[in-house]
Amino acid sequence: MPSPCAFNAKGLGLLDILMARPDNARGFGTLMNTWGEGNSLIQDMYPIRESLVVGFDPESVMFVDVGGGYGQKAIALKRAIPDLPGQVIVQDLPGTIDNAPKAAGIEYQAHDFFTEQPVKGARAYYIRQCLHNWPKERCVTILSNLAAAMKQGYSKLFVHELIVPRRRAGTWMVTQDFNMMTLCGTQERTVEQWRELLSEAGLKVAGVYHPEDGVSEGVIEAGL
Repeated sequence: MPSPCAFNAKGLGLLDILMARPDNARGFGTLMNTWGEGNSLIQDMYPIRESLVVGFDPESVMFVDVGGGYGQKAIALKRAIPDLPGQVIVQDLPGTIDNAPKAAGIEYQAHDFFTEQPVKGARAYYIRQCLHNWPKERCVTILSNLAAAMKQGYSKLFVHELIVPRRRAGTWMVTQDFNMMTLCGTQERTVEQWRELLSEAGLKVAGVYHPEDGVSEGVIEAGL
């Protein structure tokens, strides 16, 4: 009799299924790495030198890529700004970190973002295309863990996700919204929904940056 559950895995989410299947998880990691290389970059939307390098405390970490997979965005940042000071850390689950091709100038750290953030007081915490995988209450947990690690008046959080307009959303955004509903029981979010999530985690939006193409992921800057 056919099972009503994908992969015969009742009660498990997509990421749970992948973690139980290492070969599939590696393939998914490669897919995300390749996909990410062609999408928007934070350094193309946000003034990194003026707003992060200026005022950087060399005793702190510069950039923490939370749930960063194989580190494609952190690597792209280092390539764009070779003289970027401080440590750049990529965090993800142990299986992902173990399989990640290691890049020069990048530190790889196993971490589950549903637990306490081990890097305290970094200049920038960055999370891309992770929160859209999770429902509201789980997102608040992830963001609260980051807020607890941030330093008042110094640390910045960057959420790099699709920002759905209230009207006339493009075909790609609508498709992705349906994809997230189907795969994870979640959604892509409007700027108002992002503000609400961040607020519930004790964070305030400091800026919203949109890509030039109007369809790729935008960046939301937040602080304590």
